[in-house]
Amino acid sequence: MKIYLKIILYLLMVCTSYADTFSYKHIPIQEEGRIKPLDSFARNQLLRFNGKSSITIHQNNQKIKLDAIDWLMPILTQDPSSLDIPIFKIENPDLVDVIKLNWREKSTYSYNEINDGLNYIDDNINNPELIKILIQRNRQKGENLDLIDKQLLDLSQKRDLFNQLYHSASFLIPNIQIDNPNILRLLQIEDNQSISYAFLIIQINDLYKKIEQRSKKDREKLLNQFGKNFVDDPNLLSDFILQLLIQEINFDNILYQSDILKIFPTKGLDNTWMSPNDIIEKNIISEYITEITVLENIFKSYIENASINVDELIQYENIMSNDYNVNTSLLIREYNYNKAQLFYWSLIFYILSFISATIFFVSKKLNNLKLKIIPFILLIIGFLYNTSGLIIRMIILNRPPVSTLYESIIFVAFITVLLAIILEFIKRDNVSLLIGALSGIILHYLSFGYAADGDTFGVLVAVLNSNFWLATHVTTITTGYGTTIIASLVGHLYLLKSAWNSDNKKELQSLFNIMLATTFIALFFTMFGTILGGIWGDQSWGRFWGWDPKENGALLIVMWLLMLLHLKISGWVKGAGYAFGLVLSNITVALAWFGVNLLSVGLHNYGFTEGAAFNLLLFTIFELLFGSLLYIKTRINNY
Repeated sequence: MKIYLKIILYLLMVCTSYADTFSYKHIPIQEEGRIKPLDSFARNQLLRFNGKSSITIHQNNQKIKLDAIDWLMPILTQDPSSLDIPIFKIENPDLVDVIKLNWREKSTYSYNEINDGLNYIDDNINNPELIKILIQRNRQKGENLDLIDKQLLDLSQKRDLFNQLYHSASFLIPNIQIDNPNILRLLQIEDNQSISYAFLIIQINDLYKKIEQRSKKDREKLLNQFGKNFVDDPNLLSDFILQLLIQEINFDNILYQSDILKIFPTKGLDNTWMSPNDIIEKNIISEYITEITVLENIFKSYIENASINVDELIQYENIMSNDYNVNTSLLIREYNYNKAQLFYWSLIFYILSFISATIFFVSKKLNNLKLKIIPFILLIIGFLYNTSGLIIRMIILNRPPVSTLYESIIFVAFITVLLAIILEFIKRDNVSLLIGALSGIILHYLSFGYAADGDTFGVLVAVLNSNFWLATHVTTITTGYGTTIIASLVGHLYLLKSAWNSDNKKELQSLFNIMLATTFIALFFTMFGTILGGIWGDQSWGRFWGWDPKENGALLIVMWLLMLLHLKISGWVKGAGYAFGLVLSNITVALAWFGVNLLSVGLHNYGFTEGAAFNLLLFTIFELLFGSLLYIKTRINNY
């Protein structure tokens, strides 16, 4: 047993060992109301463009994998090569044809290609204001766009997003060089030194103060340098220098307004952070001199491919932590969580466990070998990754991990696998391992679809804004979901066994006992969770029950499970009929969990996802056909 524990610990350590020191990847940024590391912001942006959190590019006849942060930094530093990286995903050949591009098998295109294509539409279509018209029509209630128009509008909005990213840090990028030696001397800038626009404003403001303090004699010296009379009015000199700067510097690329990069915290009660553009417009650069200096040096080091000064990073971390109460350790933890990809690892081990458990389940020759413990160990490892991911999310968010559809799916996966492990300890027949691994695989794949939509650490919707009730009602009801799914999957297995191997009464009886036990557990949690939800509703909305779609969905599961137990106790259904009913219980869970969100009504109206209706329909049809056909075959076998 010690060797197995060592293997488990080694695998966990290999996949979760990451640096714990502050770096540019951990720079705090506010997005959608939440403070997160720059790495998470980069992942969210890349997901919007490409649907993935990393991309592979071809460079010098080599494939290079870029993490999201490695993709974003060249964009923030306005590296022209970033405009040629194919990240815009287009899956419709007709749209590619409309914007006059060549269809590619991988269907990804660069900013330059997309921009040329959209500019072609602006220049050559009868109505050059097409994109604006599409936006207006899209906002008008009841006005629907056809598929091409929708995708064209979406592509245009993604181009605008890329433009915002490309210019979001322009004030902080050291890409300004001044050649006038007199201005260099006055602003105390070294020859050939590249500076940012923000740093330039800091130096000019400092010069203003110095000019005001100069004596009349000093101003006469300046008169000889510039050939203009600044003796009586010290402001004339600063204005004149500013005019010279405007003549020397091209501000077009710098002054593109973008507020997407909110990296400057506010010191007052307002929790809304500011972008570089905000602090320039509000003329409060003097309040952020240290932060600007450090960020400029970070970007400069990145551009020059040089090591970033560790002392400056420590200084920046201390400023964020001490002056703005930013928990930098959580930023580092979230970055490590992103890198670890714990749920991908748990999925891998669930798949390995399922494959090995299937082999042992099918092959009687292997049943007596000591290797039979392998699928159990693999499931334990996957479960530990699943658990670790949930715990880290709880630490980062400081709330139970059931506040979004994505989190609830991962939590239900945790519950189903945990129950399977407990059942395996009791039964020791590998059936529970098979069911647990299968449920973990299905739920993980389902969760990845929601993870591709963007930030999975979303801010709580108002209906869930209570840690106490998240830890009681929501966790209880989702535990009921998970247990119902386990019971249903055992029902699937029972029908398969009874349809093709009905002679093995002992194994069928064992499966039936599991179905019955898990039904009682599922009924307890769903009923208790529904009651707790009523109490929460009474406290939040002043009524215990309001026939809200989500409330009806939870009640539907309770009623269905109660019906099955009554049918069994009364003798109306036997083993196969009971299993058929549990197969259909998966439909009730899907309707309560996802289906009610499609209605877009009620106080629980959150978690809506476009396209879920079709997937839900396919799932319902599959379960109906699976259960019905196998039940009919079982009945035929018994006659």
